[in-house]
Amino acid sequence: MAAIEPESTTVIIGRMLSPAFMVNAAALLLLSLHNKFSALSARIRALNAERRNLDAAEEAFRAGHHPAKAERTKNLSEQIGRLVIRLKYVRRAILFHYTGIALFLLTSFLIALNTLFGDRTLAGLDVAVFSLGMLSVFLGTISHLRDVRAGFNAIRLEAPDAFED
Repeated sequence: MAAIEPESTTVIIGRMLSPAFMVNAAALLLLSLHNKFSALSARIRALNAERRNLDAAEEAFRAGHHPAKAERTKNLSEQIGRLVIRLKYVRRAILFHYTGIALFLLTSFLIALNTLFGDRTLAGLDVAVFSLGMLSVFLGTISHLRDVRAGFNAIRLEAPDAFED
């Protein structure tokens, strides 16, 4: 193992820190995704509670027919189904972003090993791992975009009058 020159130490550290910028970017995306995940979960719980209340009220008034309750119960079930789909997209985006962060951190470690051993035993592996990290963040972003599209469609279901021309 060859000795590392003092002036090259800063270059090595700079190379190791480069993937950290991607970690920061992915972490910012994760923050927004976690907030969205929490909001979707809370909305699903609220709609499900309303649906349970309607079901209980319908059982209490089983003697009479209440079409408005049945229509609202159907609407709630459809909204909950769509929110669950959105929740799955957000969960998938979160997993992809965390995978990307792990790969970026592994890239930094591989850069250090390549530099330390100097024989480039792991040559190219650092670039391949970094590229996989970028792919993972890209796939997370695609999943996030799918959630945005599904969210727009869910709003159209919940407030159809707002979209009439």
